[in-house]
Amino acid sequence: MKRDMEVIAPENLKPSFSQRMAQVRPISKLSSQLSKLRRLTQPYFLDLEYSGYQFAWLLACLLFLVVGLTFAMICSVLVMIQRYSPSMAKDLVAEDDGIFGMMFNLYHSAGGAIILFLCVLAVASFARLSRAFSARRWVPWLFLAGVFFVLLIINVLNTSIGFIARDLTNALVDHNKELSYRILMIYGCCFIVALPIRSLQFWLTAKLSIMWREWLSNSLIASYLGHRAYYDVNPNDEDDTQVDNPDQRIADDTRSFTKESLSFTVGAMDAFLTFVLNIMVLWSISHPLTTSLFAYSGTSTIVLILASHKLVSINYNQLRYEADFRYGLVHIRNNSEAIAFYSGEEPEKKESLRRLGSVVSNYNSLIRWEVIISVLRRSYGYAGYFFPYLLMAPAYLRGELEYGSFVQAKFAFSQVEYALSFVVSNIDQMAQWWAGISRLEGFQSTVEEINRKGKGFESLADDSPIGGELEDIEAGKVERTRTSGSGSGTRGPVG
Repeated sequence: MKRDMEVIAPENLKPSFSQRMAQVRPISKLSSQLSKLRRLTQPYFLDLEYSGYQFAWLLACLLFLVVGLTFAMICSVLVMIQRYSPSMAKDLVAEDDGIFGMMFNLYHSAGGAIILFLCVLAVASFARLSRAFSARRWVPWLFLAGVFFVLLIINVLNTSIGFIARDLTNALVDHNKELSYRILMIYGCCFIVALPIRSLQFWLTAKLSIMWREWLSNSLIASYLGHRAYYDVNPNDEDDTQVDNPDQRIADDTRSFTKESLSFTVGAMDAFLTFVLNIMVLWSISHPLTTSLFAYSGTSTIVLILASHKLVSINYNQLRYEADFRYGLVHIRNNSEAIAFYSGEEPEKKESLRRLGSVVSNYNSLIRWEVIISVLRRSYGYAGYFFPYLLMAPAYLRGELEYGSFVQAKFAFSQVEYALSFVVSNIDQMAQWWAGISRLEGFQSTVEEINRKGKGFESLADDSPIGGELEDIEAGKVERTRTSGSGSGTRGPVG
């Protein structure tokens, strides 16, 4: 009777993985996921003895430094042009509402002093933590700075193209042939300059991705093979989602994580710079258009984030089921002789079909949710084409707005819309990436914990006199084995 009561007692019932996940509050889940992301990301750039806030502050300082140096470089070029070619400088900075005119005015205002202060603060922060960049940890920071610099130059060119499109449109409307051709030449030069810069961005990002993947894979392999962690984990246990399919974690998940992490970082930084540079242009042209853009993009982003919440768990399970199915097929290949000897084809077939069924069933759920997300995202995109005309057409028809400014406002609107819709446009990829973080970090934590316990046992054995005697005995056994086998290389098992 007592045994029966123990069986049906609620506290003895082990909840499933999904039930345990459902009990966690959303804020706690987000905090836990960010902590996992930090443990995977920070060690390559900064040792984990430094806090996540210090790591985030250094990333911000890197951005301050790149923006300050780029701003100083552009302003220095403008000063040199003003000195040696006053007529050309007049064309570039004469209009206060032009991109170079705005930057030149900012250089001579309090904004320039603020940028200088942030640069000095960034240099001081990096100098204070200079010892953290030993063992070539400065290399990824240098590559990351190069990516930020290229992104900033590209966004300055894109913003300049908006002003060029405005002036070109007005020149065409006025039938100004000479001015139109001159602006067209400048337009073409911008594209010629942008092409190699954009290619450099792709190279820097890809190079940093493969270096990071190599470092992370080396770290995981060392932990996986250290202190027999490969023996302690059980890759055949499908219920333990922390350690299933270690080969996929090391080979596939590290590649996806490093590639997607840099892709989202570069994309988010690109969106941020696009937003900052174009929102001022859009605000100077139309306040109602800017306000409506914020309201429309904010609402759409919130709706899509809520709708895509389910995608994270579905993508997590899809990665797991795909790995289990692949492992089952590898198991058949590696044990083909035993399966043939014991006529185990039918059980292996049933198990493979069961795993395939899990893959197909979960993927059908993924299709349904991706269709919902796609419909919402398409609706968001189509509305973006309609808003500029709806809000600016009355001002243009009243003669309060030039057609060139109308074109520039539409261009700036599309740029700001792209920046604000970054999450919306990448929601499905982010869901897959977010799910992959849990898998990779779970495996990393498991093998590192095994290594930590193994090192603890080794230190206890070294400090204990009994442990030292046991090591001496083991060493003696090994030596006797070597001695007894040295002259009997041709002897059989019976002597």
